[in-house]
Amino acid sequence: RDLDGLTVDLAYTLNVPSNWWDGLDTSPSYNSLMMSLHGKDVWRDDRLLAHLDFLGIKGDTQEIFGSPLQGPIEALLRQYKPKIFLEVGVFRGATSTKIATFFKEEKEGWAKDSYVLSLDTWLLDLAFAWNGGKSTHADKVKNEDEYFKVNKIAGGNQMYFQFLSNCLATKTNDRIIPIQTASLNGAIALLSHGVRPDFMYIDASHANPDVFLDYENFYKILKPGGVMTFDDVKSVPACRDAFNMLARKYDLKQYFLLESTKAQGYIIK
Repeated sequence: RDLDGLTVDLAYTLNVPSNWWDGLDTSPSYNSLMMSLHGKDVWRDDRLLAHLDFLGIKGDTQEIFGSPLQGPIEALLRQYKPKIFLEVGVFRGATSTKIATFFKEEKEGWAKDSYVLSLDTWLLDLAFAWNGGKSTHADKVKNEDEYFKVNKIAGGNQMYFQFLSNCLATKTNDRIIPIQTASLNGAIALLSHGVRPDFMYIDASHANPDVFLDYENFYKILKPGGVMTFDDVKSVPACRDAFNMLARKYDLKQYFLLESTKAQGYIIK
């Protein structure tokens, strides 16, 4: 994305056997998936609040910003009525907390068991690529752009705990399951657990081949009839190219949350 002159040949397909999902509960309950992934309820960890206090991290609405889904997203959610909403690339939780709040406040019965699966490394390791001399974004890191102003200890990012604190502050933790992993491993984890979210928002790496790998992998996991949304498909070439390639590859119609901006696109499987 930001190293001019480097190109990537996108020729990758994830082949999932047609019988892979046979006999599996592909839409587990919140509690079932929490236990399956973590072995316990992560929100009930007795050390969590003390650790947040030790780090000096306090969740607040002012700490929740990023690239949330825009446009008529609530109408789309009501139309497709997802049980599992997967966000890949969570940052501070602007979308995850927004969708979890929507599920909690939705008056129709369909959302009573709906929840968000929030997948991210929360490492902000993009900084290591962006602070190099060949990067066109070096100034953003060196000048501590708002995106990179986070709590660090010995060079290690503590963004994960900022996210957890934001969930607690917005009282959305009972509808959010965090999974701290890279998107590639996250896709394999969902395949391993046999989980098929029916609504997705892909907003992780904005550089190829990462973007196309995410689109391809999670499209294969998306439940048939489900919705997959994408950020920055107009302004970032890597996202735009991957969005177009996915649509061509699987003969998908492209939609946009806001036709006026075409900033965020989506497809229906």
